[in-house]
This record gives sequence, structure tokens and C-alpha cells, in this order.
Amino acid sequence: MNYILRGKIEAVDTFKVNKNLLSYKLKSNDRELYFDNNRLIDKDNWGYFYFDNFLCLNHEEFTDLIEIETQKKITIPAIFNGTSYWNNTFLTSKDRIREGVGAYSSRYVLNQLNPFKILYELPHRYKGSGYRFRNQYLQIHNKGQLLRSLSLINGEYEWEVDLSDYCSYIFAEKGEVMGSIRQVLGIWNDILWLYLESRRLLGILLSNGQIVANVEIEQTHPELTNAGFTNGYLDEKQGLVCFLATRYYLEFDLAKLQIHRIKNFTTGHADTDWNFGMTHTFTEEYVYFTANQGRSSGFTQLVGVLNRASLQVEWYQNLGTDQQSRFWSLNQAPQVSENKLYVLDSEGTLHIFERE
Repeated sequence: MNYILRGKIEAVDTFKVNKNLLSYKLKSNDRELYFDNNRLIDKDNWGYFYFDNFLCLNHEEFTDLIEIETQKKITIPAIFNGTSYWNNTFLTSKDRIREGVGAYSSRYVLNQLNPFKILYELPHRYKGSGYRFRNQYLQIHNKGQLLRSLSLINGEYEWEVDLSDYCSYIFAEKGEVMGSIRQVLGIWNDILWLYLESRRLLGILLSNGQIVANVEIEQTHPELTNAGFTNGYLDEKQGLVCFLATRYYLEFDLAKLQIHRIKNFTTGHADTDWNFGMTHTFTEEYVYFTANQGRSSGFTQLVGVLNRASLQVEWYQNLGTDQQSRFWSLNQAPQVSENKLYVLDSEGTLHIFERE
């Protein structure tokens, strides 16, 4: 595998890719949205994302869904963000009211996407946002330590679970620290899998909120003490949670609740030891990562590809090869399309690679 740098776009604020389509915003104007040929496609954009075969453009009171192949546009009179979608329905909120410092409540409305129509409004006011799984809306409350399941059929809470005892951990000289839910990984085997700031992996039954798995990931192997895993990836096909951080790659088997595979990328030579960054993009075959290596400045300036089958780094490139680059880093996960790889540095330069 080999990637060649094909181009750069300067002063980029945000970007997203789908197949071989790139859309991005510049730092000079966060309302203007461009395609990769520098074509301005939206002059008053409030948010954008790819959804199935559509590019979705949010505006103040409506959303445009543009079919990528035909360029046909569908406009719906609601803010659709894709995250609350299931079975051609999605959730919106309205009548937002402030109810204290950092606390707001809203009315929830369930809508049909295509063709658009309002289905029904839920009966109460609700606080916070959440994650939708089928007809359950899982909300995180109490600074990330309380999980509640809201039925989108009748608008009533089905269960709640206090995770405070699982979120607390000891942090160096600070002593006991109250953490929170770091990541909602997803659902496997009708169990919701969470990763906490305390480095615990929790499994919670969707049906009743019962905790059925509680694993301190960095205590599962002597090498993993202080491994620094911050974000995981749920491989639903294999029933694995995968981590890549500092010098370690880990696959954890959810059925057996034990390590499936582990690799230490320490080489024994200070000049070549890997130190992986905190954000990556996982696919079935590869991990697209950022890292630094050896006696570098500590800034994450390498981008590369790890083969998940062989656990070998198949390709990498150091983007920090000149004096002017020494104080920037790669803080975002690379994004990949059919044959291109994109990575944005902290100075706003989008590096575009093409696979040979």
C-alpha cells in the first residue's frame, strides 16, 4: 500500500468526505460550504454531513438533502442531523427553555423523513440530548454519570442507571476524581457498550438497564497499565472493541470478556518507537492513524495505515519535515474515501493523498 500527496487546501476549518467527494469550510467564513473543486455550494450553511447517498445541508429552519449522483434536491421544513434517524423517522426538538445554569428543556417531535411529515409530539418536556437506538432515546444526565432510556413510542422513561460508582477513579496526586461517560460505542448482542473516563468498559442491557459487563480495560494485561486508551471502536461484525493509543493496539472480545489480540509497538530503539495519537478511523481492514515516532518533538505529525489482520504498519508519512512545521500537529482523525486519504493539521492545512 502506498499513498502519494496530491494536493493541499489552506485555511480549512472543517471537512467531510464520502466516496470521493470532499466538502469543506474555510476559516474565513464558517457559513460558506465548498466542494473539492472550490465550487461554492451553500452560502448560508449551518451544518453539513453525508447521509446514505445524500449531502445534507442544514439551515436555520430547514434542511436540503442533495442526492449525490443526480444532484436532485429534497427540502424538508425541519433540522435533520442524521444522528436520531431510524426506519425513515427522526427526532427534532422545539420550544427550548432555559431552566438553570447549563440546563435546558425542549419538546420532542417524531417525524417521517421521506416524504416528510410530522408524526406526533411526545407528551412532556425533556432535558438534554442523546443517542437513538431503534425506538429508544438514551440520554446522558448529571454531568455524564446518569443514563436514562426514553421510549419514543409513549414518551415515558423506561429505566435509568446511576453510573457514579463506575465513573470515579484515582488520578495521580489529585486523588479520587469523578469522571463521566467518554464514549457511547454502540450496540452488540442487544447490549449497549460504553467506555468511561475511568477506562472501564460497561455493557448495559437495552431492555432494562441492567449492567451485565464491567471491565477495567487497562487491568486486563500487565503491559496495559497506563496505556492511555481514550477512544474505542466497536466492530459489530466480529464482536470486538478495538483500541489504539500510545504504543498499543488491543482487541477485546465482548462475548468472552477477554483480550482477543494485543500488540506492543515498542521496537526497542528509541528512534523508532511508535506513539499513536488519540483519534483514528477504523474500517474492517485498516486503522488510519496519526502518531509521532522516536525522538520527535512530541507533536503528532505522522499519518499512516495499520493493517488490522497482520497488525503491521503498511504505510506512513511524516508531514513535519521542515522548520516551519515544528509547532503544529494532527489532532483530528484522518478521513478516507474510495482511494483518497485526507488529514487536517492544527494550522488549517488539509493534506490530500491518493492511493497508488
